[in-house]
Amino acid sequence: MERASEPMATGSIPRWSVLNGFSRDEHVGAFDPAGQQFLVLGGKDGYYLPGDGWLLTLNAQPAWRRIVEGWHPVRDNLILRDPGTLIYDSGNRQMIQFGGMSQWDCHPNCRGPCNGHGEVLVLPMDGIQPAHWMSVTAPPGLARTGHAAAYDPRRRRMLVFGGDGDVHFSGYWCTATGLNDLWELSLADTFAWRPLEQSGQVPPPRVDLKAYAAVDSLGDRMYVARWDSLWALDLASRVWAFAGSMPSSAPFSTSLPVDAATNALPLVLIGRYQP
Repeated sequence: MERASEPMATGSIPRWSVLNGFSRDEHVGAFDPAGQQFLVLGGKDGYYLPGDGWLLTLNAQPAWRRIVEGWHPVRDNLILRDPGTLIYDSGNRQMIQFGGMSQWDCHPNCRGPCNGHGEVLVLPMDGIQPAHWMSVTAPPGLARTGHAAAYDPRRRRMLVFGGDGDVHFSGYWCTATGLNDLWELSLADTFAWRPLEQSGQVPPPRVDLKAYAAVDSLGDRMYVARWDSLWALDLASRVWAFAGSMPSSAPFSTSLPVDAATNALPLVLIGRYQP
């Protein structure tokens, strides 16, 4: 969170320069290539939950600025504890945040998720102001956390897979239902949700395991990575296939970066979360 890479020539070794920034963990982020901006939402600073949002402008003098002042961008007194997922919609040049959970949904003694959200927040990337956030309500059954989401540029939609649903506080513990359903949110005209049929080796439902997704538009596939496995979905036929096991030596979290120029997935897997 406090570093930015310097420009590098093909084949050169990347170098890092330190930026004055902030400490953050379990946040979400997405890059706006048109505006050369990087947006970060939510996460934790140690045990503190600031619930804010930051924007990094990548110019000659990169600098962070806070654009969400510690509260939910749309509703007052609601802190994003788990910010869900954040994708960049290149067709409309806007950020799409979906799901997660908020601080006020959690019992004081509960250390895990307590209530998933089904809300969509939309932020246009031109002239960013906190008031520019727009809220879109999802259908019943879509509230979740720990899901995977990715942007499909061919069909101008957001794809959402799995996650933890029906998350609630029960006694001393939080309980949830593992999901492995597939949804699309149309971004071409109006925001319309639709469940999608899927077949093949559909990834099994898992509880309390964060997943990550990216779309390879050249191959017309979506990849979903969990801490122990990688799965591929053919977007034309919506048939799943097991793509391999994750390396056992990779710790922490998983990242699926996409080439912003081609929307291609280079299949670079950085780390993993192991419960």
